[in-house]
Amino acid sequence: MASYMGSLTTSFTNFRSASSWFEVYAAFSTLMMLLRTVVNDILPEKLRSSIAKKIESLFFPTTNTNNNLVSIRINQRWDNNENNELYNAASKYLPTRISKTYKALRLGKLNSHKGFMSAIAANQDVIDEFEGVKYTWTLDQNKDDSSNSNKDPAFVLTFKEKHRESVMKSYIPHLLATCEAMDAEDRTIKIFSMEHIYWNESEMCHPATMGTLALDPELKQTIIDDLNRFLKRKEFYKKVGKPWKRGYLLYGPPGTGKSSLIAAIANYLKFNVYDLELASVGSNENLMQLMRSTSPRSIIVIEDIDCNKEVHVRRKERVDYNYTDDEFEPLGNDDGPETEIVKIDKFTLSALLNYMDGL
Repeated sequence: MASYMGSLTTSFTNFRSASSWFEVYAAFSTLMMLLRTVVNDILPEKLRSSIAKKIESLFFPTTNTNNNLVSIRINQRWDNNENNELYNAASKYLPTRISKTYKALRLGKLNSHKGFMSAIAANQDVIDEFEGVKYTWTLDQNKDDSSNSNKDPAFVLTFKEKHRESVMKSYIPHLLATCEAMDAEDRTIKIFSMEHIYWNESEMCHPATMGTLALDPELKQTIIDDLNRFLKRKEFYKKVGKPWKRGYLLYGPPGTGKSSLIAAIANYLKFNVYDLELASVGSNENLMQLMRSTSPRSIIVIEDIDCNKEVHVRRKERVDYNYTDDEFEPLGNDDGPETEIVKIDKFTLSALLNYMDGL
């Protein structure tokens, strides 16, 4: 090979004629054939393929990269205006994956939270690595896109197309499980009160616990055992096709500890509390929207359900009615068919029972 290199050098110094150029071409071709033979004989096929792909990505980065990327958009709300739990999980998960090289970070302090709140800034890439695969996250707030009818912010997850299956089967479940573990480790119990047809969130500061509750020890232990059994049988409920829920009817005069017991159960289970005021529910549709917007692992409290005038039974026959001192009186002959009076713009008792039953 040294002789060929010497011939090639001599040819470059004597290229005055066409024959000299031909000699240069012949020497170069011979050298390349020798190099290819050496590479094919020594380097394994997989290594040669990897080197070829690296060279291709070096000279053609756009063709090799952009065409193999897949993006998943995770909107804050779903089509029916329900909160997207995956969006909420990503907003909690991503701040924990921010490295020291990250240049933008949002920080705040809310009255409903004990510590500082952190979040990623818009249009900044956050790189997360899981099982040797890199994933890129970007927060898109849709402020500059006037053509987009959906103005809610969204997270955009970008990855290589060959990892599509692992994203759905491994990475997304890992994100949800990590977020659930974070909530369980440092969860602040929230109480939600109604504001029109939405829930208003605040921190629950009730100090009642199962240890401080003034209750008969045997009855208290019965409640604790029932709660523990309920928590352990989630998969059993799923197996038999029943909604995972547990109902308690608390009754007694004011001041006998009903609210304290609810707070103690919430603190014991680490469940959020939703205070459902039936007087503020305008229709079956409003009730459905409120119930569907509650989060899993929560307690829904319906106070004074037995004396609430806004709950009406299902109508058998439509009749007209008069308003007399907040009561309804049907118009017409008293000898007519038996009817059940229903205020049309309020929800029905059957709808409430259906929603309580998990429908």
